[in-house]
Amino acid sequence: MNAANIAMSAIDAQRETFKDSDAVRVHYFITKGGDAVNIVPSEVRMEMMIRAASVEAIKDASMKVDRALKGGAMALGAEVVIENIPGYLPSPVMGSPALWRCMRDNALELFDESDVTLGRDDPSPVRVPHGAVSDINDVANIMPRGSFRVSGAVGVGHSRSYRIEDEYNAYVNPVKLYVAMIFDLLWDDAKLARTVIDEYKPQVAKERYMDHWKDILEG
Repeated sequence: MNAANIAMSAIDAQRETFKDSDAVRVHYFITKGGDAVNIVPSEVRMEMMIRAASVEAIKDASMKVDRALKGGAMALGAEVVIENIPGYLPSPVMGSPALWRCMRDNALELFDESDVTLGRDDPSPVRVPHGAVSDINDVANIMPRGSFRVSGAVGVGHSRSYRIEDEYNAYVNPVKLYVAMIFDLLWDDAKLARTVIDEYKPQVAKERYMDHWKDILEG
């Protein structure tokens, strides 16, 4: 346990080395800290998650976390076993301007302008780094993606207080926007959809997806 405490302190000290622009997030918790209160733990297990705005930042943070874990073990003469597994890729910096414009224009047509908040008025918005990740990020590294959020819920996300208050806005309005976008994308022999596909530059080739993660974990 002392080795784990040293490792966690070292990880916390590393937070000063993370750039704000990389939006690095390191979370951990102990899943096993011993077998009884009056026995010195012979084994401590921890689970961690590292998130960041770029693959390079993930690699850097992962290296520092692994080093801290090894340092904690070395300081106490303990052993450490580290197993790194894939999580989620960072969201691409740029998406498809044509797809974004399609989503923006339909949102403004379907809903009152005062109820629509746009990330930027520029048709090619620059993403502001944040710590949120999802499996849709992995999809967006391979193919074009447009995303939006709707109101209708109250409470804190990922908590027991989170609940849907306005079912129509939460369930029906998103479907309206999706249908309108699909209509525009497929209109005129899918002209807009072809434009979206042609202008998009994948961050990861579909056939290299697993190799890409392998490079990250071994890098």
